[in-house]
Amino acid sequence: STTYTNTGLAPSTTYYYVVRATNSAGASSNSVQANATTQSGAPTPPAITAQPQSLTVTAGQNATFSVTATGTVPLSYQWRFGGTNIPSATASAYTRANAQTNDAGNYSVVVTNQAGSATSTDATLTVTLPGTNTDIILDNTNAEVTFVGAWQTGTSAAGHYGDDYRFASSTGSGLSNATYRPYIAVAGNYDVYMWYPQGGNRATNAPWLISYNGGSTNVLVNQQINGGAWLLIASALPFAPGTNGFVRLANNAGPSVVIADAVRFSYSATQLTPPAITVQPQSQSVSVGASVNFSVTASGSVPLSYQWRFNGTNIAGATTNSFTRTNAQPVHAGTYSVEVTNGAGSTLSSNAVLTVIVPSPMEFDAILLAPDGCLHLQASGDLGSYTIDVTTDLLNWVQSTNLAVTNSPFEFLDCDTTAPRRFYRMRLSQ
Repeated sequence: STTYTNTGLAPSTTYYYVVRATNSAGASSNSVQANATTQSGAPTPPAITAQPQSLTVTAGQNATFSVTATGTVPLSYQWRFGGTNIPSATASAYTRANAQTNDAGNYSVVVTNQAGSATSTDATLTVTLPGTNTDIILDNTNAEVTFVGAWQTGTSAAGHYGDDYRFASSTGSGLSNATYRPYIAVAGNYDVYMWYPQGGNRATNAPWLISYNGGSTNVLVNQQINGGAWLLIASALPFAPGTNGFVRLANNAGPSVVIADAVRFSYSATQLTPPAITVQPQSQSVSVGASVNFSVTASGSVPLSYQWRFNGTNIAGATTNSFTRTNAQPVHAGTYSVEVTNGAGSTLSSNAVLTVIVPSPMEFDAILLAPDGCLHLQASGDLGSYTIDVTTDLLNWVQSTNLAVTNSPFEFLDCDTTAPRRFYRMRLSQ
């Protein structure tokens, strides 16, 4: 036979085959050798032997989930948050870095191979906030405090914090400043306090600049009163993790001195609500050259900032809650999404797909001269308003008619049997 079937083969074995043809005149030489290797057995679908475990972390910490699975290799992994795939989370372990309250929820993983898939049980991530007594106190001797310009050290005034304080003549130039730059481990709202020893020669308008996540504010402090204790100068300002935020005192307060002693950042009882998208951007289809607008609606503590993306890449300058693509072309077709951010975290919208429709104007594709002498011209393509032109020499075109085409194919009749030979064209009306 020209085919051969062999059953009952042993697993994990390589078999070699040759064939030759014979007839009454003789036999051919052997064919090229072929081989086949049997598998060790039927592939085994994945089975999860160690489920991911629920975790509780403090905001700002990392949370790592892991899974152990058996089955025929290779095994592939896809982690999910709230039932939605997490991009690039395709290893046997997944770490949610710098976990915030909006990261709390259920995490699971799907393990897949050639024989099937297995889904883990949900592991719940709980993110706790630190207590309201979480304070960061920066004294003027700490490394996080830097001084620029002519500052002197003082110890004689009563009511200073720690061992000493610093003072600078307030000349109005603002050339001297003291910067308190805390390390923020946990994102959130912080109350800002000052400590200084008061005195009669102090500035009544010591200028403090507070730079926080999303903005800054200026506060004038009368250092002749309320000294020797913590003075609240700003409430519930958002600070992001790291050292981007700071408080700075300058010496441009007039003919007096300004005092730099200590600053306290206290985790506020009034916290930010992370952003949540309530209305997702919608997929749209437009014709070439048209404009298309995508928009998003989000809730959460203000200010909210926005960054639109095209195929996952940030769009320069697209930083409001809507984005308009003008003069859409085929290269603009793809996925559009937006990341919404505030001081408590960020969230990414679902993808909205833009389809750019390339027009296919009507063209004549058939012509028939009927027995009655009428010329039947058939055209196919997009519907719309068209102009039909005629010419006898292909140089000088004359408009024959304007018409609205509402069906395709479309038929145009020319029954002027006395006209000379002529040519026709069909174009979109301007």
